[in-house]
Amino acid sequence: MNCFPSPMARCAILLAGLAAGPLQAQENILDPSYSGDGRQTVSFDQGGGNNDRPVDAIRTNSLMTVLVGNVTSAAGNRVGLVRLDLNGNLSPGLGVDGTRILDLCMDVAVRDAFYSTGSNKIYVLGETITCSVDGTRDGRIARLLADGSPDPTFGVDGALSFRLQDGEQTVDRVFSMLEDASNGQIVVAGSVVSQGQGLERPVAVRLTGAGVNAVVFGPHSSDNGRLVDVQRVLPSGYLFLFQRDGNALARSGGFFRLDIDFMPVGTFGSFGFVGIADSGVQIEGGCSADRRLVLRRLATTLGHHYILGDDGFPSNSLAYASVAMAGGAGRALRCGGPGIVVQAALADDINEAASVYVAGSCPLGRRTAMCVQRLLKRIESPLLDVDPTFNSAEPGAALSVEFPADQASEPSSEAVVVQRRNGRTLLLGSRRWSGSDRDFAAAQFFRAPSLLRDGFE
Repeated sequence: MNCFPSPMARCAILLAGLAAGPLQAQENILDPSYSGDGRQTVSFDQGGGNNDRPVDAIRTNSLMTVLVGNVTSAAGNRVGLVRLDLNGNLSPGLGVDGTRILDLCMDVAVRDAFYSTGSNKIYVLGETITCSVDGTRDGRIARLLADGSPDPTFGVDGALSFRLQDGEQTVDRVFSMLEDASNGQIVVAGSVVSQGQGLERPVAVRLTGAGVNAVVFGPHSSDNGRLVDVQRVLPSGYLFLFQRDGNALARSGGFFRLDIDFMPVGTFGSFGFVGIADSGVQIEGGCSADRRLVLRRLATTLGHHYILGDDGFPSNSLAYASVAMAGGAGRALRCGGPGIVVQAALADDINEAASVYVAGSCPLGRRTAMCVQRLLKRIESPLLDVDPTFNSAEPGAALSVEFPADQASEPSSEAVVVQRRNGRTLLLGSRRWSGSDRDFAAAQFFRAPSLLRDGFE
């Protein structure tokens, strides 16, 4: 135990308190063991506005965290990777110094990434025009070795392009992917815009080991919409988040479920689809019928699926929809939570009973801060409740952290991934330095006894 500035006196007080019983209160504070002050930023600054943003973060077999995202350069869009160790320091072994920049011909955007524990390889999902099949925008996927270099046994030079729909000129969009460990296939959530029609249709794609893709159109394909997130559902099948365009709450989409053969699950809602505003939905809070919800991430805990997001500008209040895993019953919708633009969600049933963490950005006047909130699941209810103890300084509010910016700019940051490890909450995302200049960023919190917070740190 290291107590200071007066070790003997401070430790005596602390030990006396511990002997009398457990400390009554704990609070989340920035973890000083993580990069010195709980925060870390990495700048690529390759030109093109230096607008560098991670889209995902993965944890490898060595417990390292790898951020993957877009890096702008004077020559075009590139894929950037950053590897951080448990203390938030750059970890050599990926590139030379823990960073790497690759031209994987994802010249439109990088969208998602995952780490395959079985093969110890990194997969990156994006979109391309330059390397597309026929000059339109296609999906593109790359496989990287542990050191971040392209896997020469995958596709051409470690990457391959794929069409989401054959037979016509299309604009393909991809948003999220997962690896099915049972068969080694990769499932992608996306959409197709048919040129000339202007209609965006939701599409689920399955990439086999041979690189062949099987396509199924999602629910209500006559409406504009897209599949933006996907989860594995045990014992077999997949759950997709369907986001539909429109200005009414009833047009905000819902849950779409496919079995292992990519067929809609007939016992789940209506032909595998449950809308968030279908009849029989329990509505809580200020969900106005003319407001479009922005729902971005899936989470599953204690027998319920959740779509998490917010109610859109200007309030950006936390909103979510829920449905029972069995049969799509027990539907609920809640709006009007704390202000947070949700970009990430994590259900932690291993370390903590029925906890769902949501992370993103929180408005602070003209600034935004990287932030996270913990939600608790009640066994008897489909609803999630904000944990008032998660932020002891301001109960009910999200926990936030700001990063310094250029003196002429307002600080701005957002989280795109939230992870939990060893009782710590790790946020990974970007911070704005000035203008369009953004950098990769990370922040870590841990719960500490309030006695330490009150002058004994």
